[in-house]
Amino acid sequence: MIAIFLKRSPLNVLLLLLFAAVIKIPLLNTPRLPIRSSSDGALYRELLSFLQGTGAATPLFYSTLAFLLLFGQALLLNFFFSQQKMLNHSTDLPGMAYLLLTSLFPQWSYFSAPLLMNGVVLYLLFLLFRLYNRGEVRAALFNMGLLIGTSYFLYTPSFLLVLWVLPAIAIMRSFTIQEWMVTLLGLVTPFYFFGIWLFLTYGWPLPPFLMAAGWKLPSLTDIAFWKAGALLLLLLPLLSGFYYVQNYTRKMLIQVRRGWSVLFLLLLLTVAMALFLDETPAGWMLLLLPLVFYHACFYSLSTFRVVPLLIFWLSFFYVLAGQFSGSGWKI
Repeated sequence: MIAIFLKRSPLNVLLLLLFAAVIKIPLLNTPRLPIRSSSDGALYRELLSFLQGTGAATPLFYSTLAFLLLFGQALLLNFFFSQQKMLNHSTDLPGMAYLLLTSLFPQWSYFSAPLLMNGVVLYLLFLLFRLYNRGEVRAALFNMGLLIGTSYFLYTPSFLLVLWVLPAIAIMRSFTIQEWMVTLLGLVTPFYFFGIWLFLTYGWPLPPFLMAAGWKLPSLTDIAFWKAGALLLLLLPLLSGFYYVQNYTRKMLIQVRRGWSVLFLLLLLTVAMALFLDETPAGWMLLLLPLVFYHACFYSLSTFRVVPLLIFWLSFFYVLAGQFSGSGWKI
């Protein structure tokens, strides 16, 4: 399977779809309603209310929508990884790794606000990587801030992405305070108009802006055996991929090296968000985008080819065992 997706090919789109159908059997066989959380923003709740009001909000509808989103994000990851030349060759391994990783926890395959946020973060990556060696970028910077500000109403912890975007801008370009101010202007724009609407409607716009400080230490007492196994399958390729990337960066262009630094910052922030803001598996889904890039490098750059093959098939059969036994895919 790794050899099939190692090189990009038009046929791989069909093979990736077939792989997704196999790895997501429970998603389509036993459809589930969307995941709701206290971290959901007002926009996400309104979206669910709208879908429910149309009468199309059946479990199969949500499962099909989640499947299409996951598959579409996998294709975009393949395109991004190859377009930005993250390695010296094009590959479809990121999309395969993304579909495999999202099957380790059932909540990562269901329709949820973090699933939608992964698409937003992926678009932010496209915008960030286009900043390098460009003259006029104020429109792109404002759009990034506007996107983060709007995403707060989709998934409230996503507001902290500004702590990643601002340093990432400084990495991709020479630091100027004017560019940060343009980004911050875009960030506050949705809150400004939302505040006006609240003031005209309710007369006092302040309380909805008070972001709950839900910081708390993670609890490890309720981690089941199958969860520990899934975390192990996430960590081993990540650490190996990080090692290979560090060795490989010496041969990369400066643009690509800066890109990997941006991804590493995203990894650090999403780890902190997963540990201290949302300790449910659904909230950990934002981790997957930076993880996928390191997993893809592990599968592609490993000098001992038997090791990535072993990890892949171990992960694949681990997912299938959890699906058919019911121990892994239960909430």
